[in-house]
Amino acid sequence: MQLLLNNMSDKELLNRVRKLRDEEAVGALLERYSHLLVAYCMPKLASREKAAEVIPAVLKSLDQNIRTMHVPRANDCVQQTLATHFNPKANIHPNHISRDVQAIYRAEYRVQQSGSNPIERQQLSGELLQRFEQLSQEDQQVVAQFYAEQQSFDEIAAARGITRDKVRNMLRAARKKLATQLMDQAYE
Repeated sequence: MQLLLNNMSDKELLNRVRKLRDEEAVGALLERYSHLLVAYCMPKLASREKAAEVIPAVLKSLDQNIRTMHVPRANDCVQQTLATHFNPKANIHPNHISRDVQAIYRAEYRVQQSGSNPIERQQLSGELLQRFEQLSQEDQQVVAQFYAEQQSFDEIAAARGITRDKVRNMLRAARKKLATQLMDQAYE
């Protein structure tokens, strides 16, 4: 059973946890993200508690959040848990999802749902094209290079004379803008 769970996507595992209350699915997710938790926590432990105290506390919080948070991605659940644990004064509620992230989830869901419906796909394509044209010229070029021309971050960065991280941030920001505009248009 564990081998089967290890081959499932995060989304499938989260569904098993929330719908079937599957303990093994929780274990598979915790195992999948445990090395990232340790990598994130270790630099922060220089002035904080010992790792033997912090890591189990974070894992316990993550276990609880995986079961209760209504976040469709496991990595977002991990990010929220870590942000809450290491910055308690930030007043981050573990079930809070920012407006931008909600917009991205909704846009991805619409794309997923339109997969087999040609009319919905055509309508969504038209809406995306309209919103794409509202982006800045630079954002349009970077998005086109990455998605349409399938260039890597390194290729785009080299052509533009900027860093790889700058390209990643530009794409992330453009994606948020598109998703937010789609969500705003749906509420108009």
